[in-house]
Amino acid sequence: MLGDVVMTEEFNYRRAVPADRAALQAMHRRSLLTLGRSHYSDGQLRGLLATIDTVDDALLEDGTYIIAEQAGRIVAAGGWTMQQPAYELKLGGAVSAPDRQATIRAVFVDPDFARRGLARRIVEAAESEAVLLGGAERIGLVSTLTGLPFYRKLGYLSGAPVILPLTNGMIFPGRRLRKQ
Repeated sequence: MLGDVVMTEEFNYRRAVPADRAALQAMHRRSLLTLGRSHYSDGQLRGLLATIDTVDDALLEDGTYIIAEQAGRIVAAGGWTMQQPAYELKLGGAVSAPDRQATIRAVFVDPDFARRGLARRIVEAAESEAVLLGGAERIGLVSTLTGLPFYRKLGYLSGAPVILPLTNGMIFPGRRLRKQ
């Protein structure tokens, strides 16, 4: 679990606030368009960005979205919620989340800072908070294909595949994952 601000040698971790929205959106875009190319076409990535908003204002407002910064630049982010994510309706999911299940949300790393353990630290903090503060008994998420190896290393088990229809007529495949 993270306090208000945690400093390491290189990075500061803190709660995101609504004023971070534009910087988060820009970092999410860079992350998807660069790191996502290993599993998705340019059309799928741009279609995803046109179909869903990667920044959920509710996470910024309720203090459950964590960012990592270096010299004031947001370089990684992720969070959690006990509420059903809005994208679930687009995936044909239930209107409400399963009882006592937290969802890990919107984990992104700036491509210049990939593979430095930032996402791992953020996900582990989000999981701890979801259990300790949210009362979660289960944790789930929807992963991109790019993120599957990362989440499997963290102990997540594969669930059902998901297909998000995009506004450009393409589809964006992913997979539900869970952790008890």
